[in-house]
Amino acid sequence: MKEAAKAEEFEEAARLRNQISSLERIHDIALLNRSFVDDGRQTTDDSAVSRIEGYDISNLGSTGKVGSMVVFDAGGPVKAEYRKFKIKTVEGQSDVDCLEEVLERRLLHADIRIAPCLPAGRNDVNMKEGSDKRSAAEFVKRGQSWPLPDIILIDGGKPQVGVAKKVLARYGVDIPIIGIAKGPTRKKNEFIFGSRERWFIRWVSEHQDLLVQVRDEAHRFAITYQRKVRKMRH
Repeated sequence: MKEAAKAEEFEEAARLRNQISSLERIHDIALLNRSFVDDGRQTTDDSAVSRIEGYDISNLGSTGKVGSMVVFDAGGPVKAEYRKFKIKTVEGQSDVDCLEEVLERRLLHADIRIAPCLPAGRNDVNMKEGSDKRSAAEFVKRGQSWPLPDIILIDGGKPQVGVAKKVLARYGVDIPIIGIAKGPTRKKNEFIFGSRERWFIRWVSEHQDLLVQVRDEAHRFAITYQRKVRKMRH
């Protein structure tokens, strides 16, 4: 096309330009179709979500620290599988540290093939005082295994999602994580992705209302338990 233009063969240059444009459009359509096929395979293989676990931390200052775990399946809340956690190891006020403890204790009940080692100095509720490292498999009692979820939802932003990723990596567990932050004005829901897999991003975009419902239920359950703990102390 450039050579034809230089030779002032403008009709030929225009014909070649149109041919190039047509080829580019064919190429774009081919890439688009391939993308749809790949997405379809991923959706079929990866996006069957049948269990969501939602987590929240509640406290009154540095006291009365508790955590909640709620479970949703295709039918909605599964209240028989909700769990409450009274924080045992965190001093002062740190929602991130509290969440780390809750997730570690939750994973002690998972049927994990490779038993992890908790970090030194971590006095988990199930760990003997003064232990350096303890295998989680030592503490999973028969009949107490909880099924792992397809998605973990955290009431919180980047710090909470970051610590959740760290805990799961420590245990060799690969579960997509999504956090919902309320934003600076606490009037919006900002979704924080712990996984950037294409199927997961699409799933979240199509189920935002459900995820907000899980977040709100985890928050409600944590607040209810925190108030109960506070009342018992008084």
